[in-house]
Amino acid sequence: MGPFSDAMRLSRSMRHTAAALVMMFAAGCNPFSDAAAMRPMTLEPSGPGSVFVQRGDEEIKVTGRFSLADGDLVRTASPGARLALESDRFASVGQATKVRVMGGGSLEVVEGSVLAEAGRHMTVTIDDVTASTSDGIMRVDRYSASSGVASYSGIVAIAAPGQERVLLEPLFDVSIAAGQVVDPSPYRVDVDDEWDRLHLPDVVELDEQLRRYDGAIAGRWKRVDLDAPYFRALGDSRGAKAMAGYLGSPAYSTSDLLIAYSIADSDTARQRDESLTTAFGLRRDGGQWGVVATIMDVRPGPLIAGLEDLIFAFGAVAEAPDVSLSGGPARDTRDSSAPGGGSGGDTNAGGGDGKDSDSGDGSGDPSGGEGSSGGDGDDASDADPPPEEDCANLIDCVLDVLPLGGELLP
Repeated sequence: MGPFSDAMRLSRSMRHTAAALVMMFAAGCNPFSDAAAMRPMTLEPSGPGSVFVQRGDEEIKVTGRFSLADGDLVRTASPGARLALESDRFASVGQATKVRVMGGGSLEVVEGSVLAEAGRHMTVTIDDVTASTSDGIMRVDRYSASSGVASYSGIVAIAAPGQERVLLEPLFDVSIAAGQVVDPSPYRVDVDDEWDRLHLPDVVELDEQLRRYDGAIAGRWKRVDLDAPYFRALGDSRGAKAMAGYLGSPAYSTSDLLIAYSIADSDTARQRDESLTTAFGLRRDGGQWGVVATIMDVRPGPLIAGLEDLIFAFGAVAEAPDVSLSGGPARDTRDSSAPGGGSGGDTNAGGGDGKDSDSGDGSGDPSGGEGSSGGDGDDASDADPPPEEDCANLIDCVLDVLPLGGELLP
């Protein structure tokens, strides 16, 4: 009949196809939905050994990939397991754990530990308490008498009967006992924990480094106390005033004070006093310094550099025989190019101007004077060069001079 009849037949065919699609959508059958593209839920052991699945009255021994169904109870022994659930939801199951697969990609922890990774809304249940996240990673540990929920990333909502919902921010956790959810506190990382090392490597590394600094400071200067003039001598009168409330407190060691001050000094989002209040508050709630710094969004590089400067300045004062610590360092020793060096006076230091501060003519020190190794300050070429450091960084230097040796290591 010609080209017009072909066009009419094509038009009628397209209308019929469109009508069929409309009917499918109206009936709730969406061919492009997640349900149509959904892959089966699977379980796979995370190492050599067996995992068991209780399905009804039957217990199935699993050594490879296995398809799961709602209601299955997964039991791990020596190896853990990896679960792929519905619609971009995953879970790692720890050793000696029992977890039940619920509808909608949710889980119930019967005992043991589960790490849930949610690309979409996901719920993990502990009795009547639920922990939910829409785009985060949460950890659930269930013990014999209590349980814990922690957020590795994203916001986790904790709901319990008769209580207001608790919103858990990253690197915070809550304890649950007898169905009651306690107030959130900073999460404690563990260098020996596989999930912490995998998902929080930067936090673990920073905390381990700060712990070594803590041990070095405590081992070297455990009987030396800080005082406000020390911080004023650094040119930070406001910081000295803010630190005054924490100096002398038995709750904080010398290393706590130095680390907290370094965190506040590197904190670009808060005023000094506000930053110190936040840091000491998190520490008081049990926070490790690496976790505290990460929660406060303080970058590790400036934090460590500032802490090294403070330790150099503190060490110069703490070990100077004729200088009171409450008087602060003799100069701003935040210039780490001359750690522990004075600004003059003692010509034996080799880096001064060779002049006694009282007489001003260089004759006050019988061992110095113009002809001594200290020189008269006019000819620097006669001075002995400073000894070369044989360690890569401050913490190694500090650990090398301590008699405790490996006892400082975690």
